[in-house]
Amino acid sequence: MGSTTTTSHVRAHRRIRLGIVSVLVLILLGLLLFYTPRYLARYLLASQLDDLHIDHSGLETLTINPFTRELWLGPVRIGVGTSAAARLETLGLTLGYNPLLHHRIFIERLIVRGIDLEVTRDKANRFILNGIPLSKLLPPPGAQAQPTHEDEAWQPGIADLELRDSRLLFHDLARGELAIDLERLSLMNFLAWEPDNPGQFELLAQVNEIRLNWSGEARPFADNISLSVDSHTEKADLSKVIRFTGPLGLDRNEGLYDARLKHVLTLFEAGGLEGHTQGVIEAK
Repeated sequence: MGSTTTTSHVRAHRRIRLGIVSVLVLILLGLLLFYTPRYLARYLLASQLDDLHIDHSGLETLTINPFTRELWLGPVRIGVGTSAAARLETLGLTLGYNPLLHHRIFIERLIVRGIDLEVTRDKANRFILNGIPLSKLLPPPGAQAQPTHEDEAWQPGIADLELRDSRLLFHDLARGELAIDLERLSLMNFLAWEPDNPGQFELLAQVNEIRLNWSGEARPFADNISLSVDSHTEKADLSKVIRFTGPLGLDRNEGLYDARLKHVLTLFEAGGLEGHTQGVIEAK
């Protein structure tokens, strides 16, 4: 009887130890899965920027949660020397896992706020982002091998993108300046694997202090690419346009206009472009 009781106690203790070990292993695996991606991504990003001699701050804000499929980053700044740094206040992304099995990169939601960029195109047609030549950041032409079969290509898709409270200042040294103050840009349901279903967009912005309130739909992945835009443009002053384009050679370079226009464009796969515009332009 005593022997049986002792054996039962031993088995019970073994089960307890096994349970404790199993729990500890699961906790360790969970911690590895939770923390490893963020630290690896931070290291790779920092190493790449360091190799390019680009100053950076804020990469330690990068977090990746594989269980919720979320990535968050910001605020982040990058730049070179004394040039004003490019800024990103917040980026949040939710990625869909299941579409990866079908060679689809599907972003369920992307939120971007507080981008502040300054881009210059010099007279040699080189683009510079906040002191950083874009040739440093982009791969050389032909660097990426093309898939040998069409079904091997990865297809992008995004269900919901929201870009808010951002600013782009574009200097063209051969022409002029373009200042874009973006209040909101929304893109919805742009899916490469559904090329004939249109994605929708909304834009609220000021371009050289010209107010834009545009919305519409587009089929960028279709054989015949199409775009339909309902546009409301306010305070369109020719002097604000000339600020970027330079002199237009017109007899009159002043005047304030509001416009409500409908634009429809189609770019055909076989070549050629078809479009028409209708609406009302009012001089103020």
